[in-house]
Amino acid sequence: MTEIVPGSHFLPELCPEVLSETLSLTVPPGSFVLLHSALWHRGTPEMAGLRRIMVKLNYDRSETPPRSPSWAHDGRTTPKDPEVACVWNWMAAQQPEPEPEPGADEEGRRARLELLTAADALPRQRMRAAFELGGRVESEEWVEELLAALPEDSWAVEKTAPAEGAREGWATFSSFPGWGVAMAVSACGPKATGPLLRAIESASGRRKALLLDLLLDCDSAPHRRERLDCFVGCLEDEDEWVRHTAVQAMEACGQALRDNGGSSALLPLLERHARGGPDAAENDFVIWNAISACRYATPPSGLRGLGKVLEPLRDHASPFLSWKAACTIRELGQGSREETARL
Repeated sequence: MTEIVPGSHFLPELCPEVLSETLSLTVPPGSFVLLHSALWHRGTPEMAGLRRIMVKLNYDRSETPPRSPSWAHDGRTTPKDPEVACVWNWMAAQQPEPEPEPGADEEGRRARLELLTAADALPRQRMRAAFELGGRVESEEWVEELLAALPEDSWAVEKTAPAEGAREGWATFSSFPGWGVAMAVSACGPKATGPLLRAIESASGRRKALLLDLLLDCDSAPHRRERLDCFVGCLEDEDEWVRHTAVQAMEACGQALRDNGGSSALLPLLERHARGGPDAAENDFVIWNAISACRYATPPSGLRGLGKVLEPLRDHASPFLSWKAACTIRELGQGSREETARL
């Protein structure tokens, strides 16, 4: 049996305040459970002494943002919790107007921003304040103020010693003020696209990578092509983390990448890596994401060319990258036959 912590996919670590909130997923044989991959979960002891078999399938969205709800949706029902409502509205392809409520004025926004950066705020408090603030931001000026509240070195937490008794790495990130502020920017949605594009122009290093990651969450129709061009331009950035984030963002763009021919910018990256030598500067995980992005975004007419680019990677020294290239080439061949038959 699997146990989960509901709502934990909004938190960067499994903090003590939610450890007692587990939910047991007891389902009949043959059932399946659909859950967010970042949801904290664990297996429980097998009390019957029987062998258990579980199959896990991972699904990635290849269209972002959704153009319409993917479920029966009447357009009237919206969850009350601000963090759930933010995700719901994004998946339903709707951007409701901020609802007036006590504390939603300038003073209320200031209070929420102070909570986001308070050293003693609990992760759940930060999360709630972030979505309440981001969901009610009405102007780009407020988004710019949020961006200004991000520490200059947004990844400084990696260089600090963890508190006594805390785990290293992501555990310290939950008490880092930048986490809540970044989540609030993400919750701003389309209103943050313009400010993020302008901020990225002058940013560098890990801060630039963080802003790119937030830009993927924030999309607006007037900036859609500009947003994709930003990701493409960052493929040549001198910082590896920036290039890595740009490739991952392009992978998540899916249909938008295909519609705008963005996959052609990734092909030189794959070709350089296939040749090896000093030009193959990317780590294997970046190339893994680049292969997936090209697979999603290449039109039928370009599948044969993509297969030729990937062919040398079948003999790559990295077993997992070699396997990825071989599987993708096999899928491309199947896709070409299916497309030919359809035409």
